[in-house]
Amino acid sequence: MGRWAGLLDTPYPLSIIAERGEPAVEHQVKEILDDLRFIQDRFFTRSTGELVLLADRVANTFRSQGQLLVFGTGPSNLIARILVDALVHRVAANRPPLAAVALGTDAALMSGIAEESSLDEVLARQLAAQARKGDMVIAFSKDGNSPACTKALVAAREANLPTAAFLGRDGGTMKSYADHALVVEAEHPARVHEVHLAAAQILAQLIERKLFPL
Repeated sequence: MGRWAGLLDTPYPLSIIAERGEPAVEHQVKEILDDLRFIQDRFFTRSTGELVLLADRVANTFRSQGQLLVFGTGPSNLIARILVDALVHRVAANRPPLAAVALGTDAALMSGIAEESSLDEVLARQLAAQARKGDMVIAFSKDGNSPACTKALVAAREANLPTAAFLGRDGGTMKSYADHALVVEAEHPARVHEVHLAAAQILAQLIERKLFPL
């Protein structure tokens, strides 16, 4: 930790720490927020149309009694679960639950598949077990190169399921297997996750408004 040791335990505000010769924390925060704002604005400028199309397609999946299978690895798995929570529960409207399922959340199942096969197979195996004709798939990945997510998208394609992916960097290998590829062109994983989270929340709201207009 060096010079940072005990920083979080200090009783002083960060502004006082900066005045005492520590790095200008407020300036660092502003730089991060400026970077996030630039990346987020660029993403939504380029991808809003695709996001609306995706919302239409997911809404039509639910109208046809299909289910939405969502997954990711690492922090991207948490974003997938947040999207599913918003669809199963609600965003704003008091309405029936929507049939959305987050894959990769059962630790015992994942460890069992990984032990007998490999970690790269866990999502594809779950998808093959749960997917039915009329379902749709959405993946989240910080760089588009997750082996487990790629194999799951390939399995979805082989089952003739429509696919979408929220990706980072240049879209990676997963971009080729997504009917709807929404790419956050950023190298820092934190910025990618932050924009993915915002996009997931907006997607849930769009779907809800299409299915349950006020």
